[in-house]
Amino acid sequence: MQRGVETIDPVHDKGSAISSISTLNKRSLGYTVCPGLVFLAKDASGENISFTTHQVPMTNPEFLREYKEKISTRLQEFVTRARPGSIDAAFFCGEQTGDADAQSAKNAWYETMREALGEVVRSVAGVEPRLVDRPNREGESADVFLDTQAATLYIER
Repeated sequence: MQRGVETIDPVHDKGSAISSISTLNKRSLGYTVCPGLVFLAKDASGENISFTTHQVPMTNPEFLREYKEKISTRLQEFVTRARPGSIDAAFFCGEQTGDADAQSAKNAWYETMREALGEVVRSVAGVEPRLVDRPNREGESADVFLDTQAATLYIER
């Protein structure tokens, strides 16, 4: 059965986007320095449900706090709709470079985002988000597509 696709775009949501929770496939384009999270679970009917995120670098502590609250709220709703024990979470993209001097701030930011978002996922859903792909290299961009029912994440660079 063909499913619809929900496209999320961080440009239209103050630099961050969080999809709906649904059985729809998800798509977001242009992950460069932006990391993303994907959440999958079975609902009461046994169908896969998902939601995804696409966030820009959050160097402003207030913006990061607000974004963590948004993800926490959506994740709480997801947990109530998911069958117990069926939740899977993954972290992908973002940017990290090998040039320690010129890019140390980007590398530190990447690790800070992984830890901050991981903390929310662990506290709300009780699962550890897996790192499913390497970070982007400087100048790379990735388009992401989630096939919700097949539980498959495609990352194209």
